[in-house]
Amino acid sequence: MIITDILPIDKKRSKVYIDEEYAFPLYLGEMRRYKIKVGEEITEEVYDEILNKVIDKRCKLRAMNILKKVDKTEKQLRDKLKQGFYPEDTIDNTIEYLKSYRYIDDSRYADSYVEYRMKNKSRKQVVNELLQKGIDKEQALESIPDDYDELEAIRNLIAKKKYNDETADINERRKMYQYLLRKGFNYNDISHIIHDSDYREN
Repeated sequence: MIITDILPIDKKRSKVYIDEEYAFPLYLGEMRRYKIKVGEEITEEVYDEILNKVIDKRCKLRAMNILKKVDKTEKQLRDKLKQGFYPEDTIDNTIEYLKSYRYIDDSRYADSYVEYRMKNKSRKQVVNELLQKGIDKEQALESIPDDYDELEAIRNLIAKKKYNDETADINERRKMYQYLLRKGFNYNDISHIIHDSDYREN
C-alpha cells in the first residue's frame, strides 16, 4: 500500500490517502510517529494499528462526548462523525458499539422528543421533525400517544402568543390562523379553540 496524498484539514490534522483512496485523518504528531509521507509504503500492520488503536478509539470517544452534551439519533450522530472525517467503516463500528450499550436508541429518542414537545406542537409537525432527525416514519408515528391532545397544544400556543380574539382585529386573527396552520394544525380545530368562550375567559 502506498500513501498517495496528504491533504490538510486544519493546522493540526490532515486526510491521508492510500492507493488513491481516502483512508483516515491523522494529527501531525501521529504522522511523524508512523512516518506517513506521500510516496512512502505503509504496511498492513501499521495500517491496522492506526485504524484499530488510533482512529477507532478516537471515534468512540468523540461520539461519547457528543452524547454527553445532548441525546442524538443515529443519523444525527453519523452526520457529526462524518464532519470529523472518520472512515465509514469506523463510524459503523462506533454506531454498533453505542447501540450495544443503548447509548443511542432511536425509539427512546422519539418517545422522549414527543413527550417533551407535545404540549405545543401538532402531530404533523412532530412527525416531520422526527423524520428530519433520521427517525423512520413508522417509528415516528408509533411514538405519538393515542391521547395526544392537539386542542390543548393550540391553546398553549395561543396563550404563548398572548392572543385575545375579543380584542384582535381581522389582520391579527388572520396572522394567528396562518401561524397555527403552518404548525400543522387542522383549520376546524383552530377555529374551535379561538372562538371557544371557555378559552377567552382563561
